[in-house]
Amino acid sequence: MLMTHSGPPAGSPEAASPGNRLRARAAWTAVALQFRGAPVGASLLFAVTVAVGVTPAATAWLAKLLFDELGRGAHADVRHAVVLAVATASLGALSAVLLQLAAYLDELVHRRLVVEVERVSAVPGDPVPPEVRAVVGAPDGSLVPPGSLVVRGDAARTQDSRHFGYVPRSALLGVVVTRPAARKRGPVRPHLDPAR
Repeated sequence: MLMTHSGPPAGSPEAASPGNRLRARAAWTAVALQFRGAPVGASLLFAVTVAVGVTPAATAWLAKLLFDELGRGAHADVRHAVVLAVATASLGALSAVLLQLAAYLDELVHRRLVVEVERVSAVPGDPVPPEVRAVVGAPDGSLVPPGSLVVRGDAARTQDSRHFGYVPRSALLGVVVTRPAARKRGPVRPHLDPAR
């Protein structure tokens, strides 16, 4: 009989290779970053992910108990069968809700960890760019309101104010004062006027 395995045995020098240690360290760093950047969201996401993984097994177990009860035929306890049927259906519904909650929490944690770098194309008092007017519901000639910014991305598939409207000034984390030399294409607005 020929036996194969997919990797080096645990504890062997090959298992502790620099590449494996580097991957393990990168995974640990990614998890730690999530918990440092959004501790509540990451903790809830972890708990909901575990619950999403457990609910199919629990639903299957309840379904097995229900079928066992129904398999008793005339000797089946109707009340017990109804309770099992309701519990199975409820757990299935809970599983669907948990999947949606996990997606929401994942997006919440993602927003806390990902920093978007966009170009500010209009500050308060500037005219609202035509391509943003429809998104924010602004008529022709309207100005960017106080406390808001219009941002534009330079990448082809970027999400910017043309997709989600104004960005609150409070969401601005910093200002890029220079571009890398290879991408220079024109003057950079070095700062925003705090009075505006």
